[in-house]
Amino acid sequence: MQTKLKQKLFSKKVFGVPAFLIALAVMSVGVSAAVLSYYGTVQQTFTIAQSVLLSGDTTFAGSATGGDTQISEINTLINNANNPVVVKFSTDVRNPSDITDGVVTTYQGVLQLSSKNTDTWAITPDKKATLYYSISGSEFKYKVDTTNDLSGYIVVYYPDISETKPWNIANAVNLGVVSNDWTTSTLTTSLPITGDYNANPNEGNSYCDKENTYDSYTHCSGAKIWIMPAEDLGNWSPTNWLFETDLISYSANGNNELTLPANGGGVNFEVINNFAANLVPGTYNITTYVLPQ
Repeated sequence: MQTKLKQKLFSKKVFGVPAFLIALAVMSVGVSAAVLSYYGTVQQTFTIAQSVLLSGDTTFAGSATGGDTQISEINTLINNANNPVVVKFSTDVRNPSDITDGVVTTYQGVLQLSSKNTDTWAITPDKKATLYYSISGSEFKYKVDTTNDLSGYIVVYYPDISETKPWNIANAVNLGVVSNDWTTSTLTTSLPITGDYNANPNEGNSYCDKENTYDSYTHCSGAKIWIMPAEDLGNWSPTNWLFETDLISYSANGNNELTLPANGGGVNFEVINNFAANLVPGTYNITTYVLPQ
């Protein structure tokens, strides 16, 4: 009897499929193998801080007349990331009449220079000057404001080649004469240049918090700018020189983009608004954005 049942089961077909195969499939339902879905996990939690910080007097309200030029207070950008960061400056003009023509906005860097005691690198009161410069553009332009007689002086970019900072005047760049008028320099590249040690000093040897023994700058990395008599270029004769009191950055492009050096690099800058003489009277809300790229 059992033999006949087996023969029927193995010979019978359902929709062309042997019945014993269907029976095996039904029996396997609900049976699962004991396998691992993973071997382990790595759980990580990060609290992320903003890399680029903007500080200063970032809100201002006042009055002006058509034809005026208004300059903001000095604002500061600092890049706290471990790598250079590119930002872009962009300005939006709004008013009730939706008039955007007649307001031209530009941006300029600001650097204070001073005479120093070259034994201690402390600032001395003998000579002072303020360098205004283009922070981006196809040409590096600058002007110098000072109450000192700096006739015959030049503006110099001075790179360091290593942590020990040996005398490196051979690689210094004469940017041009000191002038109170906007001057186009000889520079053809961004600052700091590739290979400048100051672009990213070794950890614990930056220009902030006297890590390098001498300086407590706002920006920990960047480019050095000096002012010296033209006849001194090539010689160490710093008695009448003016040295940087902070480090700067400049990008050789025409897109209002600026590369901020890593680990504390950045720029002190002003926003300049030029109003056309025939600008329609009204209230203009002008917002400058520092945009990530």
